[in-house]
Amino acid sequence: MLSGMNDFENEPVFDYRTINERFQQRLLEAQKTANEKEIEADLNLAGSPDLPDAVDPLETERQILEAQVARAEKDVEELKKQVADRKARRLREAALLKMTPEERARVVEEQEKAAEEGMPIDDDVDDMDVVFEYLLHIGETPLPRNAANMSRTDLMSSHAEFRTRAMQDPEVEKQGEFAHLRFTEAKNRLTPNPNGQGEIRSCELIGETYQQSFKICFDVYEPNFVVDNLVFDLSIEMQLDCGSILQEIVDESDLLAFFRLLVHYARLDDERKKVFNQLKEKLADTRITLLPMAEDRLKFQSNRNDEPELYLLWKTKVIESEHADLDANICERVLPDIRMEADTSEKWSLVDEKGVMDHLPTHFTQTMKLKGVFLATLIMVDAVFDMGLA
Repeated sequence: MLSGMNDFENEPVFDYRTINERFQQRLLEAQKTANEKEIEADLNLAGSPDLPDAVDPLETERQILEAQVARAEKDVEELKKQVADRKARRLREAALLKMTPEERARVVEEQEKAAEEGMPIDDDVDDMDVVFEYLLHIGETPLPRNAANMSRTDLMSSHAEFRTRAMQDPEVEKQGEFAHLRFTEAKNRLTPNPNGQGEIRSCELIGETYQQSFKICFDVYEPNFVVDNLVFDLSIEMQLDCGSILQEIVDESDLLAFFRLLVHYARLDDERKKVFNQLKEKLADTRITLLPMAEDRLKFQSNRNDEPELYLLWKTKVIESEHADLDANICERVLPDIRMEADTSEKWSLVDEKGVMDHLPTHFTQTMKLKGVFLATLIMVDAVFDMGLA
């Protein structure tokens, strides 16, 4: 016998019957009640003093009580039989959890053979009304210690299946596409609050946004829902670029500001990677070679020694706020810093008599505002390497 099966006896019996079966039982109960009233009326009539064969009223009451006791004992026997059948069914279903896929397949084959031979099979669990009622039943039970884990659970496999279906729901996927946030794992742990009433909910969220993973841990003090003890696990680039703002978020325990900043920074990083990849594909079959100097720096180099070198720099700058608290426009404090620079060595300074290289950063910035980063880069690259400098 599986461990914990004795606990089923203390639980309320779950009704596996369909709605039609329950309706039929209620109809039978109504018929029994009507019959009892009819019998009681007949007995009362038989005991009427106006009739010559009147009997003792106490005898009439005794007969009524005996009839009621007989029906009650019959109902009790039927209920005992139903409880025994349901316990046996629970044991069979619990035993399936320990079976291998091959053993389960054999059980299914045996059930199919029994159905072909005309033997009754208990398959009313496929009734959708019963499934819905079962969902409500287990929804009222206490969740496991790691209830919000979306990848695995220590309660029962059905909980994991329900979470998987919920995360694959079209509405949930639409919300994920709109917010660009996808949570892969969540953990909750409740502990008593040593400093007061209520409990402390320790939360852990793991996910990704724009292909950039993150992890955040925080505590929620219930019942006031005060957030505290924020801890981040982010990319080293974001920690270096946005360290001051992240510290403000930690000081104020502002979850909304954190997710706004996270999605905004990840989007900027994703746009930079896309532009760099587009430039590599566009210049793949030309005499210009792209060399990634760093995550935020590209070098454009010609195969000719008499031409200069260009550098595309795409960094992230943080604007310090004059306000003491975080404002709603936190994303406006993190902006891309995109520049183009040329080789400023003495060799090219002597060749560039018109000072084209000196004006290159300004021309690139103006063109970028009109054409975007990708087209502005192509225009500058073409202008520099087709200048014919000696």
